Amino acid sequence: MNLGLIVKELGLSQRSYYATKNMNLAARFNLVNDCCIFWEQVSPTFFKTIFSTMNSSEIWEFNGTLISTCVSTTLTSQKAVNSAKRFFYVWDLEWMRRYNRRYADYKYNIEAFTDKDTPLIARSKATLAL
Repeated sequence: MNLGLIVKELGLSQRSYYATKNMNLAARFNLVNDCCIFWEQVSPTFFKTIFSTMNSSEIWEFNGTLISTCVSTTLTSQKAVNSAKRFFYVWDLEWMRRYNRRYADYKYNIEAFTDKDTPLIARSKATLAL
C-alpha cells in the first residue's frame, strides 16, 4: 500500500510533528510500501523524515491512499486526476476561526465535507459529534 498525506505546510506545528512522526514509523517498520507527504506551501522543516516530501503539484501521479488534513488540501486532492483513494482527516475546525479569510465562505468549505468520494475521518469523538 502507498500512503500519502497532503498538508498545508511542514513548518513547526503539532500537525507536522504527528504527521512526520507517524509517517516515519510507517516507513521504518515497513507498514506501507511507500509513503510521502505532499505540501502546498514551502516552509522550513523542523523534523527529520525518512520518506519523501513533495509539492502538492505532484499528487497527479500518486497512486494509493491520500489523506488530506484541511479544507484547502482536501479541495486540492479532489481536483487531482489520479487513482488515489481519498480521505479527509478533520484535524481542526478551521472554518470556525475569524482570522481564516475563508471562514465565512460556506460554499468553499462545504465542498470539502460533502464530496461522496472523500470519506471523513474524525480526530476525536468530540469532532465526530459535530
